[in-house]
Amino acid sequence: MAAPSRPPRDRVFTPPLTAFLGVVVLVVASALWHRLPCPDLEGAITLLADGDFDGDERDRMLRRVVADARQAPAVRARWAGLLAALALEDLPAWRELLLTFGKEPMPRTAPAAEARLDLDLGDPLLASVLAAGVAEAAGDHEGAITAWARAQVQARLAGRPFPRAVADAALQRLQGPARPR
Repeated sequence: MAAPSRPPRDRVFTPPLTAFLGVVVLVVASALWHRLPCPDLEGAITLLADGDFDGDERDRMLRRVVADARQAPAVRARWAGLLAALALEDLPAWRELLLTFGKEPMPRTAPAAEARLDLDLGDPLLASVLAAGVAEAAGDHEGAITAWARAQVQARLAGRPFPRAVADAALQRLQGPARPR
């Protein structure tokens, strides 16, 4: 007697369904690749300067800059980390990166003019801090005071206490005792 024949099994993964799922996986992978980029330090600086990141994405990229700058020997990279730590209001990272320049309250070494491109990381407050730091490193006392005063106002208006405290301390250091406001 012949074995009873079974009805054919329904195939779940038919060729059209498999092709469709493959396309879906590629689209999702591409979206994640673009949404969660993992660039090197220079790529992260450029992406931040473009201003395309907001909120958590920006914070994640700033944290990446801080982490990468910790091991970087280049002045530009360490300045990028210092500014990213300020943007994150991360006092321990700020202090750690500041120490890579020496024991001074601000770095005495500034990136060359062509190396300053995109170092503001897309943030006007950081651009003011960079200008103040460059002026201090160059010995431009009045320029440093002007840039720090601008950073102080920007930080106050934006409600960013750590950058404001840094600007306040720099102005006090450069101008002497604080005057009543």
